[in-house]
Amino acid sequence: MAKKLWSMLVHLEMSMWGTGSDVRFDEELWSEILEQCKASGINCIVLDLGRGVQYHSHPEISCSWAWSHSRVKQEIRRLRDMGIELIPKLNFSAVHDAWLGEYERMVSTSVYYRVCRDLIHEVAELFEHPRYFHLGMDEENAEMSDGLPLMVVRQGELLWHELQFFLDCVRDAGCTPWIWSDLCFNHPEEFRRRIPTEDIVLSP
Repeated sequence: MAKKLWSMLVHLEMSMWGTGSDVRFDEELWSEILEQCKASGINCIVLDLGRGVQYHSHPEISCSWAWSHSRVKQEIRRLRDMGIELIPKLNFSAVHDAWLGEYERMVSTSVYYRVCRDLIHEVAELFEHPRYFHLGMDEENAEMSDGLPLMVVRQGELLWHELQFFLDCVRDAGCTPWIWSDLCFNHPEEFRRRIPTEDIVLSP
């Protein structure tokens, strides 16, 4: 029987909501959280990276205080020693992708596909090809886009094409894709028809 994941979501950087990169990660609180996680039996942390990593493939995305590759490796080892698995998350929902900088305005272009693939492969390698890779993909609809400076919502064939693109990128990097369940809940029949679920994790 597979070991049950007792997990927690942590945001390294908050610009996925367009709040900017001036909100710094609280290092002292992070250490406190890890100790509480260990004491509580939590064995997995999903770390939403946003602009909080110094991406080698696209350094223009990273914020000024972003963690270096060596710092990320240090945290992976630190958590592993505590019995906690660290899973990366990059949210590619078109309403949660402000962290992509100018690329959030290039959805569905060849430039966008290249950048997203580069980031997924870099992060997968950086995290030592983790078992899972969280892609977000939640709340992409007109209602959630209301109030954003640019409204982008993928629909129909494009939606399924791009979801499959992200899933394939993660699989190509040697990881199992993990997404929020919005698309499955909102389009149950079409989701089951189009997306094989044997090697995907769905979270409500």
